[in-house]
Amino acid sequence: ESTVDASIRSVTIAAGSGTRVSGSGALALLEFVVVAEGEVSSPLTITSAQMNEGTIEVEIQDGSFSVASGYGISGSVRFWDSSQTPIEATVTLDGTDEVITSPTTGAYSFAGLLDAQHDVTVEKDDGVNESIRLYDASLVLSHVVGVAPLSGPALIAADTSGNGSVTEQDAAQILEVAAGLRGLPFVNQASPWQFTPAEYSYNSLTSDITNADFTAVFTGDVSGNWADVSLQSVSGLRTELESISREGVAKVKLYVTPPNLEQAVSALELGFDTTTGVSLIEVTRGELLASWQELMVSVEDSVYGNYFKVSLYDDLRGAFSTEVHALTLTLSLANGEQLLAGVSGWVNEYQSANFETLVLRMPDDNDGDFVPNAEDAFPDDVAASVDTDGDGMPEDWNEGYGTADSSTGLIVDRDDDGDGYSDIEELSEGSDPLDSGDQPEVLGMSSAIMRTIIELYRN
Repeated sequence: ESTVDASIRSVTIAAGSGTRVSGSGALALLEFVVVAEGEVSSPLTITSAQMNEGTIEVEIQDGSFSVASGYGISGSVRFWDSSQTPIEATVTLDGTDEVITSPTTGAYSFAGLLDAQHDVTVEKDDGVNESIRLYDASLVLSHVVGVAPLSGPALIAADTSGNGSVTEQDAAQILEVAAGLRGLPFVNQASPWQFTPAEYSYNSLTSDITNADFTAVFTGDVSGNWADVSLQSVSGLRTELESISREGVAKVKLYVTPPNLEQAVSALELGFDTTTGVSLIEVTRGELLASWQELMVSVEDSVYGNYFKVSLYDDLRGAFSTEVHALTLTLSLANGEQLLAGVSGWVNEYQSANFETLVLRMPDDNDGDFVPNAEDAFPDDVAASVDTDGDGMPEDWNEGYGTADSSTGLIVDRDDDGDGYSDIEELSEGSDPLDSGDQPEVLGMSSAIMRTIIELYRN
């Protein structure tokens, strides 16, 4: 039998039998449960021993026991960019034990592991940002046509379908995400993140593992700018009013300069903010962009008025490295008071903007009625523009305007050709109200002849 005194951590063992034993071997085995954590050791001291009431000589030999803390597995999770940006992710050991990596170093560790099989995996579902842009689609297309083959993490990021190959379809899926037509993750993928290797598997542990590192890939971010989407350009976009027709159709040219002279431009995602009286008729590409992939155009409402979004890209063969005429917008203007409030968006992966207001009015059209000053009888009054007889009174109001819109107090002329007959009289009699020589007939004669006869008779 045995007794345990927990306060002094001692064990007393006593045994007896009516049957004699002889020879050598173990008379008792003691099994201990270690309640301390980590690596510990303890002495084992035999304070006394007696056999057959001391008739058998006993030699006492003290001892000790030690418990190892086990082995450790550690490593880090980092993004694949040149800075090896740390990633905050969940690392799982043997499908059950989870730790979160350090957001500042990406480090993780597991300790106290027995010599057995162990598996380490990593996953991440958050961290979605605007790093997936049309420029990534451009890089995919460049890989497909063989202009700039991808490799390593960039190639993994390009495979948005997860089928092991990179095709134009992957570029199309990136395009949809960049345009806001679909969210993440991509089809057939549980998470927007992939990791290399997919896991670490150890059949046994005989020492600490300190290099179980994972490389993180954000699917679709082929350029690898996930850790830094703050690149900005305060210049590089320039708009120019080319012309406005008498019907109020304006043509606006957009010029683009690469924000980074070391990187040619192969992708544009731009939005044009206008007043509500501006409608988009069409968008055409400049000569150097004529071979780029098909334009994507959408129209949305904005706080300012209307927002026209234009996106297009190409492989690197179509890229430009100096200022080019990129687009021409054909716009319908409700009147001469309309504005283009600015253009902004992405040039490659640079956030670019030009918020200088472009007045949609030609410089030789003071009042904005789409009639040049030299041809406008009232160049400072938008309500009217034609005065056939030069009497200072307009023939009629410009379309959409009236007496209340006249800034100079104009009154519509009721006798446009000044022949003494009102426009209504001439129209009712079939004569031209704009031709003073064409007057209503009286008794088969023109009114001018009849007046002459009457004057002669009076005299």
